[in-house]
Amino acid sequence: MLYAGNLCGIRGIMSDLPKGWATTNLGKIIELKYGKSLPAKDRQHGDIPVYGSNGQIGWHNTSLTDGSTILVGRKGSIGEVVFSQLPCFPIDTTYFIDDFQHISYKYLISLLKSLNLNTLDRSTGIPGINRNDVYAINIPLPPLAEQRRIVAKLDSLLDRSRRARQDLERIPKLLDRYKQAILSTAFSGDLTEVSLSKVCLSITDGDHQAPPRVNEGIPFITISAINDGFLRLEKATRFVPDSYFNSLSLSRKPGKGDILFSVTGSIGIPVIVDTYEPFIFQRHIAILKTNKDIIIERYLFYILGSTEIKNQALEVATGTAQLTIPLGGLRNFQIPLPTLVEQEEIVKRIEKLFKVIDLIAKEYHQAIKLLDRLDRSILAKAFRGELVPQDPNDEPAAVLLERIQADRSAQVKGKKVKSK
Repeated sequence: MLYAGNLCGIRGIMSDLPKGWATTNLGKIIELKYGKSLPAKDRQHGDIPVYGSNGQIGWHNTSLTDGSTILVGRKGSIGEVVFSQLPCFPIDTTYFIDDFQHISYKYLISLLKSLNLNTLDRSTGIPGINRNDVYAINIPLPPLAEQRRIVAKLDSLLDRSRRARQDLERIPKLLDRYKQAILSTAFSGDLTEVSLSKVCLSITDGDHQAPPRVNEGIPFITISAINDGFLRLEKATRFVPDSYFNSLSLSRKPGKGDILFSVTGSIGIPVIVDTYEPFIFQRHIAILKTNKDIIIERYLFYILGSTEIKNQALEVATGTAQLTIPLGGLRNFQIPLPTLVEQEEIVKRIEKLFKVIDLIAKEYHQAIKLLDRLDRSILAKAFRGELVPQDPNDEPAAVLLERIQADRSAQVKGKKVKSK
């Protein structure tokens, strides 16, 4: 059967393939071999790359393959397709293919990458795909000579796409750098510096005790709910009872306009609370309640996102494996403090410039989506037989399939003879 969505743009065209092409299933043209278990301690040394379900994970001194190998994620990061030109050691989270006698390995890589193999996951625990499900996928197969022509054309077209993507992917870093330059300029000059404790009514962190769980109630969030600079309560990891929330001190109850600040692990991420909805947070997040008579919330928010604050955070942070900003260190952060009128003007100018940056970022994401759509369109054309012209002198794919089956039958007979 052909799984819905498994081929980009190919559904419904199996009966309309070019002359010389054939319809078959993956199990007729490839053999997915199982990777072998290899303890982590044995992946540290050697000159043979070790591959897991999402790429290279180490080195070993022996290999399972003799040369070029296609690896397919079997467990965990299922459906990932990785290619190794060198002998390698695929571990047991992967399937691998190392026989390309009758098919262009480059064509096969493009074909496998166009399949949404992750949709074959039927597990209830760790994601995994069954080899027989992969084998059952119906595919269009061109003659071997046309496979090579398709690969050459794909290399040319997708290389242009890759170069365009590489150029585009420089944009987010440039925009982040520009934002930091804006913030540095905004907070420079001859301004009075004060500690955070002077401009906040309270600075504390989340409850250090594990809160009780309930199926429905007040959302409990971790850093994952703020790590992109926005408060996302939909990422709550659990819920706590109303009674638990009500028992917290006011300094630990977020209110609209308060500022959250990550103090453990991914330190230095500020977020403004933009909701009246109650929630609580883990101790890895600090909460700052500002004195509105002294400082504007958004002014403080922008300061906390500056490189200057990041540097102060790194100076006071403790720990090596996981950095932690102690509350005492956070309270002593030094920030520039102009008048409220000046703060308003600084915020207005920052947000005016940030709107321009955000517009560029939006256009960047749209351009990436267009490139993705273009890549899918190119692959769809390739697998419909529309990317390169057909050559009537090519050996038909049906003959190729017969030869594959004959060779497989001969190998099976040879194994039986050896076993006797």
